[in-house]
Amino acid sequence: MKKLLIQPKLISIITLVVMTIGLILYSGEYQNHKICRDVVVHFKNTHELPFLDADNIKQILETPLILGEPYHKINLQALENKLKRNPFIADAEIFIRSDRALQVNVKLKEVAARVYETNGKSYYIDFEGNKIPLSPNYSARTILIRGDFKEAFKTKAIQNDYLKNCLPFLKYISQHFEFSLIISELKIFEDGNIEIYPELGNFVIEFGGMENYEQKLQHLWMFYKKVLPKVGWNYYERIVLKYNNQILGRKKLV
Repeated sequence: MKKLLIQPKLISIITLVVMTIGLILYSGEYQNHKICRDVVVHFKNTHELPFLDADNIKQILETPLILGEPYHKINLQALENKLKRNPFIADAEIFIRSDRALQVNVKLKEVAARVYETNGKSYYIDFEGNKIPLSPNYSARTILIRGDFKEAFKTKAIQNDYLKNCLPFLKYISQHFEFSLIISELKIFEDGNIEIYPELGNFVIEFGGMENYEQKLQHLWMFYKKVLPKVGWNYYERIVLKYNNQILGRKKLV
């Protein structure tokens, strides 16, 4: 009777296949028993955390229900969606770290201005034109905008065209520190004309509409640098910027 001879090469292949299957089964079993040991929160925009902190994020995620749970039972996508539904959160991502902690990366909405309507309603807006509700924990230091806008409270995005036109202006100011030092409040009238109430100076700035706002702001900055230091901060009653390529000062009546 002849013996069945198995070539060494074939033995090596069979051994490799068996080992691979074993590793896959072991890895799957290991992952099933891998539990959440910690929740680590990281904010992408760390320069300002106005509305929520790490503890708030953990409360939204109901962290005590997650800790100690096997990861195969935790729906990461559902947790991300839960965070994104929060009115103060712009974006969120969650993943499992190698040390078995749950990494939660959060981007908060950035405040562009606070709006005060003549009917008493108040809310924040971000640079994309979305409304952000007021927070009981924090009052953001930002530009104020006043006017008779009559925004529907339930809509997430602002509807008023004059408010929408302010968004590039607000973004520009946020990117140029000198203007954020000057401008405290905007008042928008029914015809779209704007008055600026400055942080520095006891006068009103007639800004006009939002057309050529960059040029108007540059003229205003030069006025602050070259004119006001000579005549004094209380010399003018009004500064007029609404005319093209010029700036006018109306001095106070003694």
